[in-house]
Amino acid sequence: MKKEVLALCAVGLFLTTLATPVSALSLQVTKKSIVSTATAAIQKPNSNVPDQAGTVSFDNLESRIRKGNPAVLSLQASLDAQKAFNRDVASKELVDGINQLADSAWLMQAIPGAVASINANIDALKKQLDAIKEDEYQETLERATRQIDNAMDQVILGGQSLYLSILTYEVNLADMERALTALQRSVTEMEARYQLGQVSELTLLQLKTTQQNTKSQAESMKLAIAKMKSSLSYLLGENQNASLTLTGLKQDYKQTNSLLSMDYPTALKRAKENSFAIYSANMTLKDAKEVWEDAKEDYGLSGYKYKMAEQTYQSAVYTHDASLKNFELSLQALHQAISEAQLGYNTAELGLRNQEKVYAAAQVKYEQGQISSYQLQAANEELLAAQSALKLANIKLFTVLNQYSWAVEQGVIG
Repeated sequence: MKKEVLALCAVGLFLTTLATPVSALSLQVTKKSIVSTATAAIQKPNSNVPDQAGTVSFDNLESRIRKGNPAVLSLQASLDAQKAFNRDVASKELVDGINQLADSAWLMQAIPGAVASINANIDALKKQLDAIKEDEYQETLERATRQIDNAMDQVILGGQSLYLSILTYEVNLADMERALTALQRSVTEMEARYQLGQVSELTLLQLKTTQQNTKSQAESMKLAIAKMKSSLSYLLGENQNASLTLTGLKQDYKQTNSLLSMDYPTALKRAKENSFAIYSANMTLKDAKEVWEDAKEDYGLSGYKYKMAEQTYQSAVYTHDASLKNFELSLQALHQAISEAQLGYNTAELGLRNQEKVYAAAQVKYEQGQISSYQLQAANEELLAAQSALKLANIKLFTVLNQYSWAVEQGVIG
């Protein structure tokens, strides 16, 4: 039996609004808990503490996007409209319309062409009536719901990934600015040594060139951060020119909970069940098979329309298998990346502990007159560098865990 699918009003239009400035930044974009108490932010944050004016926290990011992003609001309104649809009322209206047209056709039999036109309209209304039959409509509603939910999830995951990228850039910028401070000290010292004839002009020039290049890199990074913050403001539905401060991540995210203790086959099964991409591939395959079977019934095995439907079905089979394989490979890559990120975090944490001991020893030596203030400053800079390394490792680990959580719990892979 041929299946007529009810058109999803405005879904395509709403999906086109998702091309935000985030895509222009070429950022990899990623709800529920994947680590224990340390990952309260990842566990679909729902903070009761509102952000202060001009700031945004990771905890409140999702709720603020849902409340302020125009595309998400449009998608939610579309979903609400789909759910508010009254199938019984619509069915009655369509039946009444068909009956009225049938009466008109009977009355206008004497008018050439009029009956054919009316019958065409009757056929169109019958198709709409078939599309809102209980089974048809429930499947249509499920498709619309999953499609719209997936679109909103993609926007939110993109916002979270953008937030984490900004944090990474800000740590790198702080490192660069600290390097500039050190370079300025070196330039001052080198200029003095040049006046004393201890270094050549070329050596001094090379150091100043390095300083200038670092300044240029720092300025470029500042512009990149400003651009990303503007994109984040857009996602929040706020003024893109307003100053925005990120409050960072509240805790270290190195302890894992039941999601990571879950065996991988179970996690993969859950991810597949939640994936809209796989669901869509399944539905496309199902539709292609129905068209193929209808063609066999209507045209027989020798008709060209049957051959076309058969090839379309085979294409859908290959597309389905490829979608499934790509999803499995992507989830496996995320799962493997967690171990790497955890190792990086542990290494950075150990490095910081060691550097704290080195700096403590340097302080004692300085107080005893065994090293100069310059050497103490160098030890302090190494300590600050180790702190930055741990911050970056923490952001990296959090990002991977967050992406894995989205993949398993929502079936969304950014």
